[in-house]
Formats: sequence, structure tokens, C-alpha cells
Amino acid sequence: MRNKFPVHLRTLSHACAQQINARQIPAFYARLTSDCLPGEHEQQEQRKMRLKIAHLTSAHPWDDVRIFQKQCSSIAAAGHDITLIGVGKHEGPENGVNVIKVSRVNRVLRMLFMPWLVLLKALKLNASLYQLHDPELLPIGVILKLCGKRVVYDAHEDLPKQVLSKHWIPKALRPVVSRLSAFVIKGCTYFFNGVITATPTITDTFNHRMKCTVHNYPMNSQFAAPRSFSSSDHAASTRFVYTGGLSEIRGAITLLDALSLSDDAVRLDLMGSFSPKELESVARKHSGWSHVDFHGWCNRETVAQITQHSLAGLVVFRTAPNHVDALPNKMFEYMAMGLPVIASNFPLWEGIIKDADCGIVVDPESAESLASAMKWMIANPERAAQMGRNGYEAVKRKYCWEPEYNTLESFYWSLCNGEDRNGRRSTATICQSGDCQSSDREAA
Repeated sequence: MRNKFPVHLRTLSHACAQQINARQIPAFYARLTSDCLPGEHEQQEQRKMRLKIAHLTSAHPWDDVRIFQKQCSSIAAAGHDITLIGVGKHEGPENGVNVIKVSRVNRVLRMLFMPWLVLLKALKLNASLYQLHDPELLPIGVILKLCGKRVVYDAHEDLPKQVLSKHWIPKALRPVVSRLSAFVIKGCTYFFNGVITATPTITDTFNHRMKCTVHNYPMNSQFAAPRSFSSSDHAASTRFVYTGGLSEIRGAITLLDALSLSDDAVRLDLMGSFSPKELESVARKHSGWSHVDFHGWCNRETVAQITQHSLAGLVVFRTAPNHVDALPNKMFEYMAMGLPVIASNFPLWEGIIKDADCGIVVDPESAESLASAMKWMIANPERAAQMGRNGYEAVKRKYCWEPEYNTLESFYWSLCNGEDRNGRRSTATICQSGDCQSSDREAA
């Protein structure tokens, strides 16, 4: 029974038994309880604890938004040692992150040879944790595990669903490739320490004890204030914007079909690159192309400048297995810029847009539906401006990166130490984030 009493009470009773002078007891008790709590020195030592994490990608550019700008930079800013092996010409320290370059090559060479080059560079780092961002790196993840390293896979997309709409895979082979990719992913990640995903739906596809959802929401620091775009500005605008990958499955032709049904004054600022490249020549011959101002690929600053004059942002992906449950980054970035959204009427997207009252959903297979929504935005500028403000507030309050960072860092602590960053033992298996106003998240 004696051991069930708190240590300071047991010791105090022992002091009484030693007939300590009553005047000495308060000072003795204060000294004793201070020994039970972490002192300033211990707190400083805890703050000095750093994780050494290596992010590996052979497919993404080194400055990829999710990998470098969100995960690497924010974790490095917290004082951790972060190295990123990524595609590009830049090498050296950047924003607190040590960048190691690998060359950009074609798809076949990338899948066959680049993982092994990444592995050679990764083994020199001796990191606490290796985070893989591409499916082709899964085999080297197993090798890293055999070398005694901690490994986590970050699934940006639901690959088995995604390959079902890959234009470069013959249609007849897509179901086979989908099943094969699912087998490889589950087989490799079985040996890993954990799995990170971009959406709860992808998280549910993994039967892993340690898994975590880190949404790809915008960073509030990059959208500190909504654009100064009044209702009168909306009334004078007939410009819409689309930014991102341009492919048939992402609605490129649907956009042009809708433009061909619109008034001559309607313009579309189109930013991105076509895939496949042959699609661009098809698009330029379309009657709707006369409404397009094509800017090609643009950096973030140019995108922000162009969207200042836009009435609404378009994200009308066509129906595909990988789209229905996706959370497209561009939709939240439109909202973060104060733009109302016209989006596909997938149930998940529709729920977000209706809940925030920040836009309109349309049938992604119907150019008429999209043209009608664009016409409504032009005819209702004050309502459109209010939708834009609503979207901005929703991102600031709920759909932002800051709590995702807390979830990610806590998950790293769980994988590396079996504890959260506050030293508490981690027992549950899935990390989920919540309201942006929360100041702390522990790995579940």
C-alpha cells in the first residue's frame, strides 16, 4: 500500500518521522516538489532534442509544395535536421532544409534507375527517419528497413485508383496494373514503421498499426489576407481562372466546351501544362480557345497576380475513381485567395462547398452545367464576392496547414521515440487533425 502514495507525500511523512523542525517543513516540501517537476535545465534539454529526417523523392521537384514548402520547411523551422533528396538543379541549404539534387529523366529511366541513386544518397545520411514520397521508391524502403532504418511512406494519391485513368497505360492493362500496384504498396508498407496519407479515404486503404492523415491544405502564412476585390470589381469582371495540370480527365476539354457556349466577353486565364503534350494542339484548335489567355506554367507569385482579376476559380475534374474522394489542393487555394469556386459535384466536394457557402457545384460531364454556373457568377457579383470571403474564412478557420504540421511532427515523435513531443507514450494508431485554431495535436 505504501508504494501507492505520491513520492513527495511518502518522503514528507518520512521527514516527520525524523522529527524535522516544523519551521523546516515548508522549505523542505518546496525543494522536494521542485525535484519532482522538470526544471529549467531539463526543459532546455528537451527543447534541444532534434529529429533527423530525410525526405526522398525521385518524381517531384525539390520545391514541391507538399514536400518542401509544407512538410520540410515547417519541420525545419521547429529546429529539426531535415534533408530533402529531390529532382532539380538546386543543391544546398534552402529555408533551413539541406537539399540534395537528383536529375530529371524520362519516366522509364526514372522508374528503373533513379530509386537506386536515391538509395545511395540516402544511406549516407544516417537519418532517424526516412520518408518516401513516390511509389517507385517503395522497394528501396524495404532495403532501408533491412539496414535497420525507420521508414515511413507518404501516399499523396490513391495509386491503385489513379492508374485506372493514366493515359499512358493501355486501357486493357489498367485493371491489372491497379491490382499489382495495390499488392506492392501493401506488401512493402507492411515492413515500414508507418504510413502518412493526404486524405482519410487513402488512410482507410492501409491496414497498418501506425498511420496518419496529413491533409494538403494551404498555408495561412502564404495567404495572410484575402485579395482586395470588392463587389464592384466582381461586377466589372468576366474572367475566370484555372491553374494546375491540364488533361482530359481534369476537364480541360470540358472547360473549352463551356467557353464556346459563353458570351464573347467571358475570358479564362489558363495556367499549367498539358498532359499529354499533344492535347495542347487539340485545345488550340477548339472553338473555345478564342476565350483563353494561356500563361503556361506559372510560379506562385504570378498565379496570385493573375487571380487578382478573376471572378471565380474552376476545378471541374471529370468523374474518375481517384477524383471522387480526393481533396484537390487548388480548390482550397482558390478559397484561400478569396475566390468563389466552381467545382465538380462529387459528394465530398459538394459538402465542403455548401458547408462553407463558398461556391457552386456542377456536373463535370456537362459543359452546359459549367457554362450556366459561369453565367450565374457574372450575373450575381455581390453574391460571388460574399462566397469568396466565406471561402477565405473557412480556410483560415478550418482548412489550413498549421494543425496538419502539429499532427505531422507528433507522428514523427511517435515513430522515432514511441512518444509524442511532450514525452507521453503513444498508444493509438491514427492521427487526425481538426480545427485550425487548436494550438496542439498529439499523435494518437
